[in-house]
Amino acid sequence: MKRVLLAASTTLLLLGACSSQEAAVTPGSLQGRAVPSVQVAVDKDRGLDVAQRWCASCHQVEPLGSRRSAAPSFMEIAQDPRKDRAWLEAFMGEEHLPMPTFRLYPDEQAHVIAYLESL
Repeated sequence: MKRVLLAASTTLLLLGACSSQEAAVTPGSLQGRAVPSVQVAVDKDRGLDVAQRWCASCHQVEPLGSRRSAAPSFMEIAQDPRKDRAWLEAFMGEEHLPMPTFRLYPDEQAHVIAYLESL
């Protein structure tokens, strides 16, 4: 129910924002960037909550947790210099078998990325 209300609120906010935009967005101006549909206050603590709910069955998400499987720990991901914000955003938007196929909402992705960046 919360997700339905969030989706409805997001749609209304987007419609309001689109009607008041002054500058047109060109296709080239967005290329190569992840553009959130709404601005959210990014919260690493909420990111930990999301990671515990959706990722912890396979990944070790906390430094003091125990290794769960062959999946890399969040600490290993965070320490890999190749895995910056852009890489994480792209990764979360693609399917990665044998990882379970599920999609986080953009705000959940932003929170999880903030959590990873805090490690």
